[in-house]
Amino acid sequence: MSDMSLQLTKDHRDSDLLQKELLALLDELVNLEQKVVTDAHNRLDKYLPYFDAQIPNLSAVNLAHYLSIRHTDLRPLQKRLAHVGLSSLGRSESAVAYSLRSIIELLARATNSTLRDEADAQARLLSPEKSAQLIADHCAHLFGPLPASRNTYIMVTLPSDAAWNGQLIESFMAKGMNCARINCAHDDAIQWQAMINHVRQAEEKLKLPCKILMDLAGHKIRTGSIKSGPAVKHIKVNRNVYGRLVGPTDILLDEEHAETSDSSSDIYRYRLTLPRALHTQLAIGDRLRLTDVRGKKRDIVVVGQRSAKQWLAQCTQSIYLSTETELTWQRKNKKDKYHTLGEFTPCPFEGEAEEIRLFEGDPLFLSAIPEHGSPARFDENGIIVAPARISCNPPQAVHNLKPGEPVWFDDGKLGCVVESVNEEGVLLVVTHARPKGVRLKEDKGINFPESEIN
Repeated sequence: MSDMSLQLTKDHRDSDLLQKELLALLDELVNLEQKVVTDAHNRLDKYLPYFDAQIPNLSAVNLAHYLSIRHTDLRPLQKRLAHVGLSSLGRSESAVAYSLRSIIELLARATNSTLRDEADAQARLLSPEKSAQLIADHCAHLFGPLPASRNTYIMVTLPSDAAWNGQLIESFMAKGMNCARINCAHDDAIQWQAMINHVRQAEEKLKLPCKILMDLAGHKIRTGSIKSGPAVKHIKVNRNVYGRLVGPTDILLDEEHAETSDSSSDIYRYRLTLPRALHTQLAIGDRLRLTDVRGKKRDIVVVGQRSAKQWLAQCTQSIYLSTETELTWQRKNKKDKYHTLGEFTPCPFEGEAEEIRLFEGDPLFLSAIPEHGSPARFDENGIIVAPARISCNPPQAVHNLKPGEPVWFDDGKLGCVVESVNEEGVLLVVTHARPKGVRLKEDKGINFPESEIN
């Protein structure tokens, strides 16, 4: 047989295989389309009471199609579609039914097949062009008109500092923030409300609109609390990216043994409890002069009164304060010079959580017993004699772990593997960490990607 005949035979065989693959893809896509349309109708019937109109609009129908198709693992199908040169549905979100039907019709023509029109006719009205216009309309309705200087909106996730630093939010808006995102997996309702208040104040001051997105937290397995370290309070000041002071730091001065039901005071990052003998005699303009634990001279100045039991004070320099730090109470005389009225120490307070820093190869005990976490203990030669410990919340999540299974902390910043298991918990060994180590904190997410934890 000649080389030409061999080539013709091979081409014919390849053509037959391609035809069979195209027919198989057509059959799969028709079935997928039917499943998506049927499932979408069921979803829409369930949520119909929430629509203003009795007939859901095109956007709602497309959302139902999208939710349906997301429940199917499309990866094997996508590879096969790409292999024959067709769209892999990777960008079909804005017009799901239209994208499916377009590929189906192409396959039907390529295989000389006849289609039964089972697609949702209303959804097929949502072409990519129509979808793009709807997205633009919805964005304008939600966020307002696009800024004249750009064709995108800017959303900024607010840090915890935004609860007590209104100037931070004002700077975000001045730089172009159109939407402030509050991550409800962190902080609490009091801090969230403070952030919202700061956004509204910045809107009024700058005469600029800003939407607020509340991103709700889902269920998450997290690390437990960590034992407190030395009783030292680090009061920081607000600085910009250039390190320049942008404003004084607020400090709430509470009265010893006083009970307050005013939850709004919780938005203050720094609070200090003073002896009643000092607190009841304070006045606006008084200052508390001190030498902090580093030997730095610092001043805390009283600037206002929130209630009978709470004064508001400010400082303009960072302070490291202990429960033994001596506070010299001073007030200006008629000559506008400060004179000393007394000396006190602050009421006892707890220190910040101890640092648990882990490096590759370090052991870590993940406890199934609720307890305060603690760093590793070392002997005089620097050898670990007791591993760092951290509890798991909820504790029962660790009961089904097995040796060799991976465990990840804090969105993948720290990676470990299970070495052994006992009734109290599991012993892990760190496998992934930055060269400078990773600080493991409380309330950070824990992930068991290969474990059956029920």
